[in-house]
Amino acid sequence: MAADGRRRERPDRPCRDPEAERWELLIQVDSDDDLDMMWGDVGTLYWLSRTGDAANDDPTAISFTWQCC
Repeated sequence: MAADGRRRERPDRPCRDPEAERWELLIQVDSDDDLDMMWGDVGTLYWLSRTGDAANDDPTAISFTWQCC
């Protein structure tokens, strides 16, 4: 990473927060009218864990969030 906070391989894109880099997406579930699943107004559900925590069988390490249009 360059001193100005930009990635050397992609100087046009700033680096993400280091804390964000520690999270990995476990499951993503999108709204789907055909399956009669609607989260809010065409939303998406996300389950995440910090890198490696889910592999340690620690269910308290999993976080949930959702986004809605």
